Amino acid sequence: MGLNPVGSSDDSVAQKKRHVGCLPLGCIGTLIVGVMIAFLLPDIDTPREKARLLLCKNNLKHIGLALHEYHDKFGSFPPPATYDADGQPLVSWRVLILPCIDLPGTKELFAQFRLDEPWDSPHNLPLADKIPDVYRCPSDNLLPRTTGYVAAVGDGTYFQPHGTVSYTDVKDGGALTGMVGEL
Repeated sequence: MGLNPVGSSDDSVAQKKRHVGCLPLGCIGTLIVGVMIAFLLPDIDTPREKARLLLCKNNLKHIGLALHEYHDKFGSFPPPATYDADGQPLVSWRVLILPCIDLPGTKELFAQFRLDEPWDSPHNLPLADKIPDVYRCPSDNLLPRTTGYVAAVGDGTYFQPHGTVSYTDVKDGGALTGMVGEL
């Protein structure tokens, strides 16, 4: 039993043990490489996310310019929403500024809305499926028919709960008063 020829059963058992002994080291090495890749992946995605954030900022710029154009046309900023005689909301400021957004399709979309009907009426609700890209930040994971861009509503802002505001009504000045932001 002491000396076995090469290739005997005892020799192959020893080789198997050596390979099995290396397996955990191989697993650990693979695990280390996997962890390193996981830490590096956010860096790989960063340029893509930066481009999305730049698009979100550009959307806010378009919205801000449209709000100012609305003011130039009507002498005030739009109300947060329009209301019927019973006080029920009809359409929001986002619908009202659509013709002022200098992007393809926004004026045509505005023309399809019935401003005297609620936003969720049988006619208007399907139009919410056509929400312009300017109202959606690509980094947001929002449900359909929603947006992450909201107006600050209240005293001292550009949006009063049931009225309109002009430049002269904003006491802190335009540079110090929030208008629209992203959630």
